[in-house]
Amino acid sequence: MNKKTIIIIGAAILAIALGIGSFFIFRGEGNVKPDRRANTITLAEEYYNHGEFQQAMDLLNGLLIEDSTDQEARTLLNEIIEAKKNYEEEKAREEQEALAAQQEGLKESLDTLGDSLQNQGGSSNTSTEAMNALLAREEERAKEEKLQKEVDALLNAARNALDDKDFDSAESLVKQALNLKPDSGTARALQVEIDRKRKEAESEAERLAREEKEKKINSLLSDARRALDRKDWSGARNMAEQVLEMDPGNGEAYAIIGDSYYNENPDSAANRNRAQSEYEKAIADNPDDWQSRFKLGQIYAAEGDLNRAIEEMQKAADLNGQNGSLYYELGKNQYRAGLFRNALASFKSCELLDPKVEGNYFALGLTEKKLSMNSNALNAFIESSRLRPTHAPSFWEAGKLYFSSGKTSDALKTLKMAVELEPNDARYRKSLALAQFSASDFDGAEINYEKAAELEPDNGENYHNLALVQMMKADYSTAIVSASKAIKLDSSNARYYFTMGEINEALAMKDSAVQMYKQSINLDSGYIKPYINLALILDESGNYNEALNYMKEAEKIDSESFVVWNNLGSIYLHIEDYDNCIKYYRKAAAVKPGDTDVLFNLSIAYIETKKNTEAIAHLKSIIAIDRTYWDAYYRLAHVQFSSGDKEGASATVKSLLSANPDYEKADELKALIGQ
Repeated sequence: MNKKTIIIIGAAILAIALGIGSFFIFRGEGNVKPDRRANTITLAEEYYNHGEFQQAMDLLNGLLIEDSTDQEARTLLNEIIEAKKNYEEEKAREEQEALAAQQEGLKESLDTLGDSLQNQGGSSNTSTEAMNALLAREEERAKEEKLQKEVDALLNAARNALDDKDFDSAESLVKQALNLKPDSGTARALQVEIDRKRKEAESEAERLAREEKEKKINSLLSDARRALDRKDWSGARNMAEQVLEMDPGNGEAYAIIGDSYYNENPDSAANRNRAQSEYEKAIADNPDDWQSRFKLGQIYAAEGDLNRAIEEMQKAADLNGQNGSLYYELGKNQYRAGLFRNALASFKSCELLDPKVEGNYFALGLTEKKLSMNSNALNAFIESSRLRPTHAPSFWEAGKLYFSSGKTSDALKTLKMAVELEPNDARYRKSLALAQFSASDFDGAEINYEKAAELEPDNGENYHNLALVQMMKADYSTAIVSASKAIKLDSSNARYYFTMGEINEALAMKDSAVQMYKQSINLDSGYIKPYINLALILDESGNYNEALNYMKEAEKIDSESFVVWNNLGSIYLHIEDYDNCIKYYRKAAAVKPGDTDVLFNLSIAYIETKKNTEAIAHLKSIIAIDRTYWDAYYRLAHVQFSSGDKEGASATVKSLLSANPDYEKADELKALIGQ
């Protein structure tokens, strides 16, 4: 297993509103300096000893490109090639055995599943899902097997061409194989062997000519890269084209031309199209060119083809597994495609490789939030705000998560920071106002909702929220103006009319309130609040039957509502339907057994139906809950007296008058017990 694979697996274990940024990668020269040779040999030996053949071979190939006479490097390279060949052959044998076992297991599974389906008459969803899963695995295995056969065919053809000393054809076939399967160790080993045998077959004159040509090409490529660095796009293209005249298939030259077009204007469709063509040629020549694959991925993303963008960026990350920025860009496109689990793995890989990549923690937080991993998301946003102390969105996202988790104090502090950084962003103002409202800071909430309304004057929700805050401040004359603006902006919103109804009620404008509630119901017949408030107004005005109708409609919307049950009990109490009154008060009391008002009203219903035992029990419960509920003492004393418990009544009156000697009905109670 090579180092790149280990890093990817490590990131995956950790993992178990995003656009495409301007991520320009300029190509370095990559020349190995003579004073680094010994370190390179040592590092190659370490990779070799750990079984990481490709990394070792890449290092040695770099040395041999600089000095083809380096016998120590060549001897070590040949040793590694032989070891890798043996490893690949052993691995291929094991894979064949595993494949045979898998096919046999699949056959048995399908046979068993077929019997199961036959026994169940083919009606089981579970069996169907199992069949689909097995077929999907078989299809995936078949695709992999087909791909491997194509690669093997190309490599066999390459070996035949190599035997015939047709080095160009052999090299072309190997590149095709690597394009199909970039991680093919066999193909890479054959590529090195072709290069070695090509050089061995050269005459001295051919070698000198080749080296002189390579020297000119490398010089032009270096100059072209420097031209890219100074943004001399046409100059870079000119030098790369000179290289192609000497070496028509030079992938690095194609890549430089692609970079010149893309970096010159990545927003231009024409530039992107030309760059895409050049990058594809570069990759055809060098399947390991991760930079061209990455740029190709960026181009696909800009065109909206996220699947191909992800495919190319994934290949780039596979080829350069130590570059955290690649995983960050890959993750952004996976996020845009809705592949949140994949995006999470990519962002975690970036965190592992390079935790300082700007934007990664913010992207990680957004992804974890999408996956309902809110605690992790909060930590990511906090880290993002630490690394980017002027990034308002990080503070905003953290503040919202603090608020949703009930940490209002932290939410206020963090959201205020977002507003300070970007005071003209209405989203931040509204989130802060909501937190302030929750903390009963109505003045602060009003200021921020007013600012949000200034920033978004066509958004009725801002004025509606402003009206709600002003209601909490009992500033109804101002609230009615805000509510009117909300309705003017959106006359189809049932909530706006309901709020206007509440304001009208507070201003003792009952008829207007009734109209507002009815309009709210007309706009949304499933909105329960206007039914309840309308029923209460009608109940208070003595229109009990109409009130009952509206409250029963409310019960249809929410048959488990404590508020509805409690108010139905009250309405039935008023129309003296005590059986239904007791029924609904008991339902309400079961939901909130400590609600003394519900228990008191239930006691009244029991008294009216002569159920004194139940009434006494509930009145005593009220007093046990609230020693200052004076009317409970009053009712209890009367019920006890009428039930013949004069001592109990006397004790109740004495307890009441001892705690509240100025009780308004004290004389009546004294007369009751004969004092």
